[in-house]
Amino acid sequence: MTQHEAWGRRTQVIGEGSDHPQTRPHTNPMKILLLTPLLLSVACIQSAPAKEAETASRTDRVLTHEQIGHPYQQNSPLPYRTVALTFDDGPDVDHADGGNTSVMIAEYLQQQGIRATFFVNGCRIDGISDGKCFDRPDFPGQVVALGHRVANHTYFHEDLPSHDPNDGGAPGAQAATIHNTQVLLDPHISDGMYFFRAPGDKWGQDPHNGENACDGSAAVANYLRNDPLLSKMAGPFCFDWDAHDWACAELGGTPAACADSYIYEGERPYVANPDAGTVAGPRERGILQLHDASPVAGLAGTTWSYDLVVSLVTKLKAKSGTPYVFVPLDAIPGVRGTLSFPSPTNWTTTYLSDADLWNTDIGYHGTVRLGDINGDGRADVCGRGSAGLRCALSNADGSMGAEALWLSIVSDTLGYKPREYSTTFQLADIDNDGKADACIRAVDGYLCFKALTGGFQTSAWPSTSFSNANGWNAAEARHGSIRVGDVDGNGYGDICGRDANGKIVCSLFNGTTFAAAGEWSSAFTASSWSQPEYATTFQLAKVNNDNLADLCVRGPDGILCALSTGSGFGTPSLWTQMAFDDASGWATSPSRYKSIKLGDVDGDGNADVCGRHSTGIVCAFSTGTSFRNYRYVLNTNFGDASNWSGEEYGATLALGDVNGDSYADVCARAAAGLTCMPATTRLAEFDPVLKVGYCSTVGTACDSGSFYEGRGVVHPEANQPNTLQGTCADGASGDYLSEPSIERVRVTTVDNPVITPRVDRELAVGESVRVEVSAYASAAGEQLEIFRAANASSPTWVSLGTTTLSSAGYAWVTKTYTLPSGTTQAVRAVLRPSTLSGACPGGSTTDVDDLAFHVK
Repeated sequence: MTQHEAWGRRTQVIGEGSDHPQTRPHTNPMKILLLTPLLLSVACIQSAPAKEAETASRTDRVLTHEQIGHPYQQNSPLPYRTVALTFDDGPDVDHADGGNTSVMIAEYLQQQGIRATFFVNGCRIDGISDGKCFDRPDFPGQVVALGHRVANHTYFHEDLPSHDPNDGGAPGAQAATIHNTQVLLDPHISDGMYFFRAPGDKWGQDPHNGENACDGSAAVANYLRNDPLLSKMAGPFCFDWDAHDWACAELGGTPAACADSYIYEGERPYVANPDAGTVAGPRERGILQLHDASPVAGLAGTTWSYDLVVSLVTKLKAKSGTPYVFVPLDAIPGVRGTLSFPSPTNWTTTYLSDADLWNTDIGYHGTVRLGDINGDGRADVCGRGSAGLRCALSNADGSMGAEALWLSIVSDTLGYKPREYSTTFQLADIDNDGKADACIRAVDGYLCFKALTGGFQTSAWPSTSFSNANGWNAAEARHGSIRVGDVDGNGYGDICGRDANGKIVCSLFNGTTFAAAGEWSSAFTASSWSQPEYATTFQLAKVNNDNLADLCVRGPDGILCALSTGSGFGTPSLWTQMAFDDASGWATSPSRYKSIKLGDVDGDGNADVCGRHSTGIVCAFSTGTSFRNYRYVLNTNFGDASNWSGEEYGATLALGDVNGDSYADVCARAAAGLTCMPATTRLAEFDPVLKVGYCSTVGTACDSGSFYEGRGVVHPEANQPNTLQGTCADGASGDYLSEPSIERVRVTTVDNPVITPRVDRELAVGESVRVEVSAYASAAGEQLEIFRAANASSPTWVSLGTTTLSSAGYAWVTKTYTLPSGTTQAVRAVLRPSTLSGACPGGSTTDVDDLAFHVK
């Protein structure tokens, strides 16, 4: 008897789009209880053809009618030979000697630098040991510690269509089996990525006899997404590439032979349009579906699945031509988690744009920097154009003002265009006055110009150590390594770089002058550190919150950091795990490795690391001893397919707090100018009484996160309509991201950290706050009005003003006001046609969303 027969009685013909069929064994009634409500989200991941990312289309959440197709109509948005490995049904039964195949697979993949997702059956980690379930509660922690993810595959591997309440299933049964597993997994998930896959890839409610989750309609997904218990989950994940390892094993295939079957499946042409009979090229990309629990009863508790994985990975890596790159599931455009960033919007138009010639030379686009040059607590943007340094100040409303010339003596005519000078431009607070000063390398050394009101002082603080005479112009490995930061902790900015001997030398500033550069580290003298994919990635930032700027750099295996002692850098150690390494493709292009930057993205005082990969922006977050929770914070923009692969775009990525909330935001130069996406701040949770997102404790900000994406039943919006007490309905017409929708609502205090530290500026009566709304407009002329209410339990809405949106696409609208008296307050965003008005105007495409927050 096979394992899947032991799990259930149903059989199924082997074919594309099917996982091995299993139904639940006998159940323990104590494990089927519905659990305490959690704030979750469900999405339906479909690997059928989707619009390009730059159209703002997403493939997550539920399926649209346009996406419904045959199970073999698959075309992943991942690049060629970019794959995500997934494993179902684990963990496996222990071996006779105590080993475990699932753990062996996780360990092997870590050694290979490959992140995978393990879709776990809850009963196998919940203390049950009856021959069908295994007592392995330690498994999720083991997998996560090895750098992988755990995800939901139901509790007993149930057949979800049989649980459909529309087909006689018990009410809540589908939610129960998913939730009972999720409560076991949640303690092991800290990156906001809550993933789900349907057993047998069967979701039900589809036009193909309920057989395939990958091409089904949205009925069941909508049912779960509208349940507050499950509104944080993304799924069901399907696959692009499956050779049915369980079937191959049943037929007596060896692991090596079954690995060959997977490769054949990926390389053979597939039917792109069955009705028209058209044939497309090979897959060789997307989600690979395997099983870590050995799929045949006679092989359970053996190394068969492990041997298959080793053979498959070895053969894929040995393929000639374009090398395979292995990515996590959230690299797939459209996959989102609760901590994903909002879509970016333009912060400048002509300034920094291609139309203004910023794309024509690295002496221009290679100089775009963020820094607070006027000391107002918000990062501004500067770049070196032909006439010199041009800057635009960040406004209190969350936008950039008009650009102006701030320093003319670094112009093209004065010799600053060559990359050995221009690209060394930095913004950093040299003299500890709260303003970022301008620094750049010249023939005779490195020069720093003090920030004044409306410009930089023309006389400089020089450091002659970094002159041409000392060889700093000879190679990018030298001048491209120069960075500025406070390495000795005296409050002043210091200059460091990798010299001709490969040593890290630093020139310290004492408030008046720079001292001669002295050696701070000899750990990078090997010739390999002269390669640009490493040498240009040196960064200075405070990664362990001790007031000393530390040294970090990308090496072949990822990001290494050497902590500052105040008089030198310690021994470098690897701070990342399967992240930013050569095996993941970070060495292939300057638009990737030069995009790597450090900044405090999560607001905890430690600098995090972010960069641009093939499908978007990834970050890993500092714990003070390592960078963890590597994840895509955005995968619908900044990808190669969205024209970011050129160095003139991708390498310009910068981290800076452009909106003054003490979280470093992500910005980069696009063809149209500077584009930015604010970092996610403190997330609201759905409140069942208020019926909206609510921050129940006082903080400096409150953020709806991704929970408001959609509009009512269109998408659908989780916990819709997300208006106080559910009293204002959303319009139900149109399709998602073709008709209007509010995507995010946030409230944050407006402060000046130079005057008052951020920690003292909480949401309190009398504080000035800014409401920020991310919205999608279907056409120019639609209106977004923002309201406030002092009492969320019985709101009286006061308008803060109406903004008429100038074009279709994403918009970022802000309004500022002073918090009145009241302990539980709220704001409301209304997106509507111009023909309607009011706080609850009705209308078939109107979207209304409220956010409640506690006030001190």
